[in-house]
Amino acid sequence: MATATEIANLLGEACAAWSLDAAEVAARAGIAESEVADALRGEADVSDLDAVARALGGSLDDLLAGRPFWTAPAVALKSAPSGVELSLLRATLLRLSSAARDRAWLAGLLGRPTTSAVASVSFAPTPVSADVPGQAEQLAGEVRRHIGNELEPIASVRAVLRRLGVASFLSDFATDAIDGLLWRDAGGVACAAANVRARRGKPTAMRMSFAHELCHLLFDGTKLEPLGVVEKRTELGESREQRANAFAAYFLVPRVALQTFLDERGLAPGSGPTSVHLRAVSAHFAMGVEAVALHFVNCGYWNRQDLLRYARVATPDSRGPDTTELYAVDATSIVPLERRGEVLELATLALERNEITAARWRELLGLGAHDDWRRVAQEGEVSLDVEHRAIL
Repeated sequence: MATATEIANLLGEACAAWSLDAAEVAARAGIAESEVADALRGEADVSDLDAVARALGGSLDDLLAGRPFWTAPAVALKSAPSGVELSLLRATLLRLSSAARDRAWLAGLLGRPTTSAVASVSFAPTPVSADVPGQAEQLAGEVRRHIGNELEPIASVRAVLRRLGVASFLSDFATDAIDGLLWRDAGGVACAAANVRARRGKPTAMRMSFAHELCHLLFDGTKLEPLGVVEKRTELGESREQRANAFAAYFLVPRVALQTFLDERGLAPGSGPTSVHLRAVSAHFAMGVEAVALHFVNCGYWNRQDLLRYARVATPDSRGPDTTELYAVDATSIVPLERRGEVLELATLALERNEITAARWRELLGLGAHDDWRRVAQEGEVSLDVEHRAIL
C-alpha cells in the first residue's frame, strides 16, 4: 500500500498534468480548498482522498495501490470558438479521458485487441489548400478507398474509427457551442467524442461530428502536448474546421453516390432536388437535412436561396449503431453516458468472468454504492453466483 507521501505525490502530479490548482480541484471535488491542501500534503482522511482522486479522474483504489491514474491528453488540433468556457471543455476532457483509460484497461484485462495508435494509418498530414471544398472531397475519397467503400452509405462512422484505431464516446459537454473533441492519451492513442447537447442532440449531427474529427485526426497531423488544454480558435484553426466540415459531408455522401441516388429516383437532368429528395437523401445516408441541403449547394444542385426555401424540412429519425448509448434501458440509464457502450459491456463481461469484483465494476461504471446497480447487472445477464454474492 502506498504511503501518505506517495499518495500526496500522485495527487500533485495529477494536478500538474491537468493544470489545476487547489481551488479548481476543490470545486470539482465538492470539498473545501483547505481539505484539498491537506490531501496534497498526504494528511487528508479517506473520504477526502477519494473525492480529490475522482475529481482528477482516478479513484481511492488507485491512490492506495500507488498507481498513476491520470491521463494527460492533448486535444489534437481542435480549436474552440470564442465565447466557449474552456473550463467546461477541460472538465469534459478529463471525464472522457478517464473513461477511455478504463476502457483500454478492461480490453487488456480480457485479452481483447486494444486501440492502436493511428500513426500506423498511412495518411500524411496535409496543409489546408485554397480550395477547401475541393481538397476535402479528395481527402474523403482517399479514406473511402482505404476502407473499401467508395460509394455505399456508411453504416457506422464509429466502426470506421474503430478500424483505424480510434476509441469513440458520446458525452454531454455542458455547452452546445462545440460539437466534438479529439484527443490523444499519453501513449499517442487517439480518442474522439461527440457532444449530445450540440445540434439539438440529433443522431445525424453526431455522425457528422465523428466524421469531422476523423478529418482532423488523419490530415491535421499529431500534436502531443503534455496538458489537456483546449486550443483557442485561430485563423488556421478556422480553415481546418471548414475543411473538416466539408470532409464530413463528402465522406458521408460522395458526389457520385449522390448523383446516382438522385438519378435512380427520377431527377431529370438540369432539375433541382425537391424536399422529397432532401428527405430521401437524409434518410438513405443518415445525414441531417441541413447538412444535405448545404451539400446540394456544394455539389451544384442548389444555390443559397434554395436553402431558405427548405429550411423547415425536418431530419428523419436515424437511430443507429453510432448512437446506441442514447437509448439505454431503464436499468443502464444511471450509467454515465460516456461509460455506456464498450465500457459497460467490457466491465460487465469482466465481472461475469470473476476478473473484477463488484465494487470495482461499480467504480468502472461510475456508480455509487447506493445506486440501483443490481438492476444493471441483471440487465447485462450477469450470473451472480456464490462467489459474486460474497463480494457484493
